[in-house]
Amino acid sequence: MRSVASGSAPAKLILSGEHAVVHGHLAIAVAIDRRTTVTLRRRPGPTMLGTAPFADARVLPALLAVLPEHGLQIDITTTIPVGRGLGSSAALAVATVRAWAALEGQPCDFQRCHTDGFAIERVFHGTPSGVDHAVSALAGAITYRRTEGQVELAPLPCPALQLVVLDTGSLGNTAELVA
Repeated sequence: MRSVASGSAPAKLILSGEHAVVHGHLAIAVAIDRRTTVTLRRRPGPTMLGTAPFADARVLPALLAVLPEHGLQIDITTTIPVGRGLGSSAALAVATVRAWAALEGQPCDFQRCHTDGFAIERVFHGTPSGVDHAVSALAGAITYRRTEGQVELAPLPCPALQLVVLDTGSLGNTAELVA
């Protein structure tokens, strides 16, 4: 049994369909070169958040949607700015799912990342579309649509792109923007 394991996942950028995807419209999204890494360490006692570059009371409850309530320390490192629409919570979700699977010595395919990622993302966003953690799990370019619980997802051939993303420094609230 492993005592320490890590998982990592990239940020994302939605090129078309931002927020409309929640209402069943097609989105085009790409993974970008910013990442979150989650390291899980077995320990006695309740599962706790160790190091993290941000203070958000939702983080531990969100991760406990898929992690056990006892026996782990969760350490998080990231190069993704939080609250800027780059999928920081989705990368955190996918990285956590991958770290947990690695710690347990289990495989971690896209379906596991998508299903368990949804459970974590619901704590942060209520009713997410799923596009954020889908593109983070696949780490490429995708088209994505979710209608009545059905997901249409397809990899999108895409050359390496140089994208410039400007950070205004303003925090956003995805749940409020979607509403």
